[in-house]
Amino acid sequence: LDSIICQGKEMGTYVYIYSGGEPLVRRDDLIRLCEKHDDCAFLAFTNGTLIDDHVADEMLRVHNFVPAISIEG
Repeated sequence: LDSIICQGKEMGTYVYIYSGGEPLVRRDDLIRLCEKHDDCAFLAFTNGTLIDDHVADEMLRVHNFVPAISIEG
């Protein structure tokens, strides 16, 4: 993912959307990407079940990760 983001930034892309499956099973990796690429915005479609107080605090801390809560399925 880091390589894809780096390549995208070279082409002028600064918004990334994670969909399919449950992206927050890799929440620590996603937060690290948010930290490294703080000039980008990240959105993840999630059912929200893995958002606990710690994850919510991390999302607030990095300021560039937005969950889109999905209730389909």
